[in-house]
Amino acid sequence: MDAIVTYWHFAARLKGEHGEEGGWRSAFGMTDLLVAMNLDPSLPVLGYVFPEKWANQHKELIDRFAGSVAEAKAELAARPLAWERLRPLLQNPEAGVFHALRDGFIAGNPEPLTDDRIADLRELLVLTGADAGSLYARAPVLSAAAMTNGGGASKPGRPPIWTYWIVLPSVLVLWALVSGLIQSPLLPSPSDVLDSLMREANSGDLWYHLSATLRRVVLAFFLAMSLGILIGLAMGRSIFINALFDPLLVLLLNLPALVTIILMYVWFGLVESAAIMAVVINKVPNVAVTVREGARSLDFRLEDMATVYRFSRWQRFRDVWVPQLFPYLMAATRGGLALDLENRASGGVVGPFQRGGFSAPDGFPDFRRGRHSRL
Repeated sequence: MDAIVTYWHFAARLKGEHGEEGGWRSAFGMTDLLVAMNLDPSLPVLGYVFPEKWANQHKELIDRFAGSVAEAKAELAARPLAWERLRPLLQNPEAGVFHALRDGFIAGNPEPLTDDRIADLRELLVLTGADAGSLYARAPVLSAAAMTNGGGASKPGRPPIWTYWIVLPSVLVLWALVSGLIQSPLLPSPSDVLDSLMREANSGDLWYHLSATLRRVVLAFFLAMSLGILIGLAMGRSIFINALFDPLLVLLLNLPALVTIILMYVWFGLVESAAIMAVVINKVPNVAVTVREGARSLDFRLEDMATVYRFSRWQRFRDVWVPQLFPYLMAATRGGLALDLENRASGGVVGPFQRGGFSAPDGFPDFRRGRHSRL
């Protein structure tokens, strides 16, 4: 990499690890930029931000906090041995890196603010788009607008809790009205379904079949998610692997779930492993496609950063990949779990196993007799 813009502590680590002889050098620093703008070269450009309303209500607390910070910085600058207590918190770096971090921190301690420096600081704040109209404890306080997206409106918060209780109750009311109008066993009312559910729960059949279903759902879910994530990552990171597996992925995505279940039973018999295999085959393509798109969208600049700072494979996966892939993993989980439950119910209808779908064929004669207690 030819150049990188980074924070002072990362630059200090690079300087401590490589130094001038290792090919690393600083092209320019914040001091150079301040000089180029005809401002005081030692202005403080890092600080603490508080909401203005909260700051007005807690001035004494902020003053004590600022005093504690100033005392800590003064002690670290005057007593180099105090840094030895911090060395474990810095992950015990080698001597060159440790000294570079220490010297960089001490060099960055700002001098007391004078009237001229406050004027320069206000000018710098204006150039960066902040509001320099007020100062607390002789330190700049940014406006709330300056801390949002480019000074615009803040992100919307969570909707009121009652909005989650509109559509579903409305569907239940509509269901009750329609079932009352048509009076058909093909559409029992919510109360009839609830009565049947309570009878099944009291008899123990509901918990027996439900527990059997959930055990197999969990097993199939983890198998499918694991395989889908691995395949999706491989396809998203390699155009060669993607070209190899993409035709098969398209084929499996368009294969009906019921066809897969029947084929598994025909080929391997009416055994539980065949049902689990059918669920995995139907779920893996959906997970793989979602994760593949996430892997394709990984920011190459973060990859370059991880390379510069010599991230291990585990650090790269944990700190670079996972945060970016998280929305895609959640989407795959949400859709895959629904598909898993659907396939398990379909497999239970045609299979000999104990679970919710297994009871479905028993309920078919009840429809001809105008009952619906089993389904």
